[in-house]
Amino acid sequence: QDIIEEEVSSSPYVTLGRKWYPSGRIQYEDNTTTSSRIIPLQGAQVVVKRWFKWKRAITDSQGSFRVGKFRSRKVKCAIKWERHEWDIRSGSYGQAWYSFETLKRGNSWNLTIRRSGTPISWLYASVHRGAMEYFYNHNAYGIKKPYKKGWFLKRRLHIGAKWKPNGHWFPDHYFTFNKIWWSAPVVVYSHWKNGRDRNSRQIFATTVHELAHVSHWEIGYSTGQYVIDALADDPFLPESWAVGVEHTITNRVYPSRGTQYEFPYENDLQHYSLDYIREETDGYTPIVIDMIDA
Repeated sequence: QDIIEEEVSSSPYVTLGRKWYPSGRIQYEDNTTTSSRIIPLQGAQVVVKRWFKWKRAITDSQGSFRVGKFRSRKVKCAIKWERHEWDIRSGSYGQAWYSFETLKRGNSWNLTIRRSGTPISWLYASVHRGAMEYFYNHNAYGIKKPYKKGWFLKRRLHIGAKWKPNGHWFPDHYFTFNKIWWSAPVVVYSHWKNGRDRNSRQIFATTVHELAHVSHWEIGYSTGQYVIDALADDPFLPESWAVGVEHTITNRVYPSRGTQYEFPYENDLQHYSLDYIREETDGYTPIVIDMIDA
């Protein structure tokens, strides 16, 4: 199939006789605990096809895209949740998509991804925003990119996104050995262990936290050392570092509105005593946050 990467353009659709350039805008519902807002979804890969002719474009800062010309009366548009160095899995293996929809010549594909309308795609979009911030703005935080894919041999980092409001649940995680059987080594869930919903900020923060583990392994930490730390007491080093990265990045993207957001997740570790941290937090401590604040 003919896959063509197009330059990003925010121009509206253009028709020249039978020629036209499918375009549109992708937006996303950001439902934080304090408010819900519609924002542009930047960096999403839009795929436009007609039979064996496929083209794609990356949405710009306004969520807009435009692909190369088609002559057919209609095309089909979708989002493939993938970039060069990472992709989102629909669980552990399958590629995550926003399903193809028909677009007729003269119209634009304008899409708003809402939790109430397309909850699984909303989960993918929330994870996508966390990955975009980490992979493309890591230099702003002085941290290493979580994964560097070469042009040969090395695969994309697979990020599993699992919608689990009830029933079986497993903690969000980074398991390096999942790469052996091509499963997603990073997995992010849509809900807490007790089945309660996560909002977009919480999914963003969780994605950043797990990607922080990936970059920690890239600079020398290892699964063997994690096992030793966990058996000796708790994995204080990797979890505390990931908490610090999560806190820094998430508070930059979701700035405080009068009060500091609590991290990680529902708990403000900076209010815990040392005895409680040693006994109850499974390795999560505020030490990196405190060193940054100092």
